Amino acid sequence: MAKLYHAESGTSYMDWLAARPDVRFVASPIAFVEFESVSAIKERHKTAPAGDAEKARRRLRADVASGLIRGTGPLTEQHLGTARRLIRRFRVYAGLRTLDAIHLAMPQELTAAGAIRYILTADQNLYRVAELLDPAPINPESPPRIIAP
Repeated sequence: MAKLYHAESGTSYMDWLAARPDVRFVASPIAFVEFESVSAIKERHKTAPAGDAEKARRRLRADVASGLIRGTGPLTEQHLGTARRLIRRFRVYAGLRTLDAIHLAMPQELTAAGAIRYILTADQNLYRVAELLDPAPINPESPPRIIAP
């Protein structure tokens, strides 16, 4: 989600998606926390202009208010159970960590309900595991040509 608000690899693809009238983003509570973490890192390392983090927060709030981005709702026991199963299933293959497992668990429920079609992630470990699950992953840094701008 941070790629929508901070210029970096994958931003152009995210902007292309955001401009499409048929696209809406669904973000887990972890994605909103990760947005703050990315903003803080950019501020700390001075890789973004002063004031960029607050500007990005305002844009994010506007996108949530407009419906471009909606939250998944709260983290539930069902999500935690799914996360535990994912960790057990991929413990050797990917070394899935707690927050990554929770981050992947939330889309499982939404996919089953037909609410989402893809998971967007540039995290290579998350991508590797997501390839074996539903929904299909897309890396905005190297999107597939069939759905790229």
